[in-house]
Amino acid sequence: MEEESATEDTAVSAFDRVFNVTSRARRELVQAGTSNENLLATTRRLFRRSRNRLSGIPVDDVGREKVSQIQLNWTLADFKQFICQSFPNVSLNLTGYEVAKADRGKNLKKVQFTSVKELKRALGRSRLYILPLAELSQESSPLSPSNNSERASSSQTAPSEVLQQCRTLQQGDECEEVLVADRENEPSPPLSLSDNSQRASSSQTAPSEVLQHWRALRQQQDSEYEQSLIADQEKERRRQCLEAQEKIRLKAIEDRHQRIINLEEPIDGVPIKFKFPNGLERIRKFNLSETIQVLFDFVGQDDLSSEVFYVQEATSSTPLKNNLSGTLNDYNIKGFSTLYVVWTSSEEAPSLASPHEPSTSVQSACHTPSPPHWSPAPSPPHWSPASSPSYTSTHWSPVHFSPTEATSVTTDNCESTSAEFDLQMILEKLHSRVDLSSCATSNQINVIRDNLLQGSLQAFKRRRFNPGARLDVVFVDSDGVGEGAVDEGGPTREYLRLLMREIQTSRIFEGPENNRLLALDTHALENGLYSTIGKMIAVCIIHGGVGPHFFSDRLFMQLFGKCTPPVSLEEIADRSFREKLLKIKDADSVQKSHATISDAVDCLSMMGALRYISSLEERDSLVQSAADYFVNGRTVLALRQFEEGLKTLGLLEEIKNRPEIFEDLFVNAVRPLGAKDLSTLFQVNFSPLGSNKRQLENKTICFWRDWLIDVEEGDCNPLTLEMVLEFASGASSVPPLGFPHQPQIEFLHEDGQEDRIFPEANTCLIVLRLPIHSTYESFRTYITEGILQSPTFGIM
Repeated sequence: MEEESATEDTAVSAFDRVFNVTSRARRELVQAGTSNENLLATTRRLFRRSRNRLSGIPVDDVGREKVSQIQLNWTLADFKQFICQSFPNVSLNLTGYEVAKADRGKNLKKVQFTSVKELKRALGRSRLYILPLAELSQESSPLSPSNNSERASSSQTAPSEVLQQCRTLQQGDECEEVLVADRENEPSPPLSLSDNSQRASSSQTAPSEVLQHWRALRQQQDSEYEQSLIADQEKERRRQCLEAQEKIRLKAIEDRHQRIINLEEPIDGVPIKFKFPNGLERIRKFNLSETIQVLFDFVGQDDLSSEVFYVQEATSSTPLKNNLSGTLNDYNIKGFSTLYVVWTSSEEAPSLASPHEPSTSVQSACHTPSPPHWSPAPSPPHWSPASSPSYTSTHWSPVHFSPTEATSVTTDNCESTSAEFDLQMILEKLHSRVDLSSCATSNQINVIRDNLLQGSLQAFKRRRFNPGARLDVVFVDSDGVGEGAVDEGGPTREYLRLLMREIQTSRIFEGPENNRLLALDTHALENGLYSTIGKMIAVCIIHGGVGPHFFSDRLFMQLFGKCTPPVSLEEIADRSFREKLLKIKDADSVQKSHATISDAVDCLSMMGALRYISSLEERDSLVQSAADYFVNGRTVLALRQFEEGLKTLGLLEEIKNRPEIFEDLFVNAVRPLGAKDLSTLFQVNFSPLGSNKRQLENKTICFWRDWLIDVEEGDCNPLTLEMVLEFASGASSVPPLGFPHQPQIEFLHEDGQEDRIFPEANTCLIVLRLPIHSTYESFRTYITEGILQSPTFGIM
C-alpha cells in the first residue's frame, strides 16, 4: 500500500508539473503576440532536463528553484536563519557552512561579507553556493520503484543535495529576490519502466562523483587553513623575535650606562669628538692608556645605540667594532680626533658580540615551530559538469607538528628587517683584492697631462696589464722629462682623479655634463673602447675610491638591469633628430603629422619606427618608439661591452647586488667641501708649548683657518677648497676608504726654510707645509698664488 501511495503521489506531482509548464508557455506566447502553433515547442523548452540535476528529473518553469525574498536590511542572524530553514534536511546550524560564488572561469571562490547588502555586491550575477563544513556519512542509493521511498532519507546527507545554488534577480527597492534550490522537497515524476531504468543508472554514479568532488573542496579548505596557520605562526615568531632583540639592545645600553657612570672623566685627558648617525655630536676626554671599552661604553649608552656598532675616523680605512679589547693607543686613537659612529643591523650581532656584553641567552620565538600534523585525503577524481563552475583544488605537501615540542627562543636565527650596507665596507672588500706589494712593469703608466686618456689607453690595453696589482704612474712634462715625483700614492691619486675627468668628456658618452648617457660610436665599438673605459672606471673606484658622479639615472639603471622609464625627447642628444620628433609631436592633426613624418622618413625607417598613422594616439606612439630606440635600443651592444669592463675585480657584481649603495658614487654629484672639513682633516704638528716657534705656529694656524673660510666664500677665486685638497693630497675629495696616511700640517720655519714664502706639499705622505708670515694679507696672497701656480709635481 505504501508503494502504491508513493506512486500515486508521484503521478499527481508530474501532472501538476506538466500543467504549470503548459500554462506558462501559453502566457509567454500571448505576451510575445505569437500563435498557439508554437505552444508545443515552448512547452518542450520549459519542460527540459537539467544537466546538473544528476537524477535527470525534469524541472519546473523556474528551474525547480524556490523564489524567496531576502530583505536587504536583514541582519546576518536573519540571513543565517533563512539559509538553515531553506535546507531543513541538513543541519547547517550544527555543521556550519561557507558561502561561495562562481567566477567567469567557473571556479568557486569563498565570499566574505559583513552584511546582506555587501553579499549582494559581491555576488553580482553569480549563483550562491552553500558549502557545508561537516563530512557526509553516506551516499545516495540507486533509484528504483522499490527503493523510491529511501531516496528521501539518503538525500539528507548527499552532497548533491547540500551544494545548493542561489541566483540573484533584479533588485527592488527594499528586498532582494533570490532563487534558492530546494531539491529536498522536489516532487517525483510518474515512474515508468524506461524512465525508471534511466534514473537508476544516473543516481548510481552521479552522487558518488559529487561526493568526491565535495571532498576535494573540503580538502582545499583544509589546505588553505593550514597555510593560514603557518603564516600566523611565522608572524608571531617574528614579533617575539623583534621583542627579544629589543630587550637585548636595551639591556646592553643599560649595562654600558652603568659602567660609564662609575668612571670619572679625566681632567687632563685628551678630547675626542663623536659624530652620531642622527647628526648629534658629543665630546669627552679620555686617557689614551685606558681601555678602549671605556670609549665604546660612552658611545653605546646612546638611546639609539645598537647591540653591535663601530666607530671610525674619516681618514681611516679600518672601522673599530665594539668587540675589541686593548687600549686607545693600540688602535692609534689620538686626541682632538673625530670618530664617526655607525649602528649596525641585528643580523651582524651574533658574530660581533662584545666580550663585555655577552650574548644574552634569551629564549624567544625565533625558532620556527612546525605546523600541525595534517595528511591530505586522497585526490578525488575530477568532476566538472558542463555548466557548473569547478573549484580547482591545490594539493599541499603534508607537514608535521608535535604540540609538545619545546620552542626555544634565540636571536641567532632572527631575520633582520633591514640590513645596512656601507659603501666603505664594500669598497674595502674590493680593495682587498688588489696586491699592493707588487708592481709589474706592465702596470707602469706614462702619461702627459695634456693627453692623459691616450696614454692611459695604451697602458690598459697591454696584454699583461694587471688591474689587481699596484699602479706606477709617471707624469711626463712637455719636454719629455718626468715631473720628479716617485709614485708612493700621491701621483696615483692625482692620476685617477684626472683620468675620471677625461673619461667624463670621452666620446663614448653624450648628454649634459653631469647626466651622461652612452653614445653610439661604431669605431669605439670595434676597438673595444667601451670595455677599456669600463675597466678604467673600475680601477679608479677600487684603487682610489674615485667615482664617476656623472652617470644619468637611466644609464645607472641599465647597468643593474632595472626597467627604465619612457624616454623623454630632452634625453635625445642629437639635436637634428630631436627637433624632427618635436615637430611630429607638436602637429595638431593627422594630416600635419603625415607631413612632418615625411621630413623624417629616413631617420624613422632606419630605426624601424616608420609606419602609417591614422590618429594622434598612433602619432604619439611613433614618437615614443623612435625616442626609445635612439636612447636605449641602438646602444645595447655598447652597453654589453661597457659592462664587461665594469666586471673588473668584481665591481659590476657588487653594483647589481646593492645598487642603492653605489648610486651615490655613480649618479649623485660630489658633496662640496667645506672649510670645516679641511680644518678637521689635517693634524697639526706643533712645536712644544712655550717655545717661540709655537707662538708663530699658533698665529699661522689662525691665518690658515681664516683663509679656508675666505676660499669657501669665493673671496679667493678661482681657487676652491677642492683645489687646496688636490694640492696637498692629489685627490679633490676624501676617498670613501679614507687616505692611507693621516693628513698633516707642518711649518716652514726650520733652519734654511725661513725664506720659503709659498706652501709646499708631499702628496704621497699627505703633508702640507705652511709658510710663516707676519700678517694675514701676506699669508693669504702667497698661499693662494702658490697653489694656483703649481699644477704639476715638483718645485716651481
